[in-house]
Amino acid sequence: MAQPVEFNFEVKGLKALRAKLDTSLFEAALVEVLNEAGEFARDKAREKAPEDTGALVEGISFEMEYPSVTVQSTAAHSAYVEYGTKGGAPTARRYPPVNALRGWARRHGVNPWYLMYKIGRDGTKPQPFMAPAERAVKRKLPSLVRTAAKQIAKKWSKKKAA
Repeated sequence: MAQPVEFNFEVKGLKALRAKLDTSLFEAALVEVLNEAGEFARDKAREKAPEDTGALVEGISFEMEYPSVTVQSTAAHSAYVEYGTKGGAPTARRYPPVNALRGWARRHGVNPWYLMYKIGRDGTKPQPFMAPAERAVKRKLPSLVRTAAKQIAKKWSKKKAA
């Protein structure tokens, strides 16, 4: 079975922050940021993923394990879609199993044996969906962290006033 396509991001410097602050001030806000970032990344990947049967889109999920988030696509063909495949000379060709192509070929009116040969000869073009999601979440994280920092500052000022 193919490996899932995934990326991971986590909070760096958390030990130093824990040593300086009361964790009750920031951990809930940080968990919220990580969950929002995970949902955002998952949704972006689903938007970009090509859809035929829906298996690729349905296989995209995220898991938050404080202080990190993993976004992954577990469909067996995820890596082939994300990165594409290389064709090759007749002696070096890698042909996909024709049975794996039958459903797609039937839905698109193509002979599966021809499709198998064409993929072996020419490969397939990459259709990235996880890499764009990773870039998008990296752009979004600073604004999520700023929002969390404001929440933490509010809690801090309430705690100091009490």
